[in-house]
Amino acid sequence: MKKSERLNKELIYLSYRDQFHLKELEDEFKISERTALRDIANLEQIGLNFYVEKGRYGAYHLTKNKLWVPINFNLEEINAIFFALKALNKMTTTPFSNAYQQISHKLMKSLPKNRQDDIKTQQKVVSYRQQPTLHNVKYFKFLIKAASENIVLKMISEQYFKNAILFPTLVN
Repeated sequence: MKKSERLNKELIYLSYRDQFHLKELEDEFKISERTALRDIANLEQIGLNFYVEKGRYGAYHLTKNKLWVPINFNLEEINAIFFALKALNKMTTTPFSNAYQQISHKLMKSLPKNRQDDIKTQQKVVSYRQQPTLHNVKYFKFLIKAASENIVLKMISEQYFKNAILFPTLVN
């Protein structure tokens, strides 16, 4: 595993914790003590805030800050994000439609100039065929709620009839 990938995985792993011990990091990522110490120093440089409590029961304690810690993406991941954002722009009935352009703009500004030019060229070359847009998704909030709460639904769709009807019902 590349160092940058490992640091991102460590960052995600630690973001769900209040504290950690060096040994936990070593075991989780199968790295040496020296590598774990270097990784902690690197994580601190990119914005991970913590303090060290020394002693027998000491640990690295993460401080809760309101800003998100930056995550580094590799070239393939950046391309995937821009392609996905372009595809999502074709959908008109998501609750996040207004945010796609802002996300694209922020991500673009974080890239070096030559990378921005490459992405702009790729965006011009790739095109998407747009399916008929859904103007009114009657049960969209219900479906999102069911998905986020892991609720099983039984769906009956009469898609090919004049007045398409969707009847979601809970399955016990």
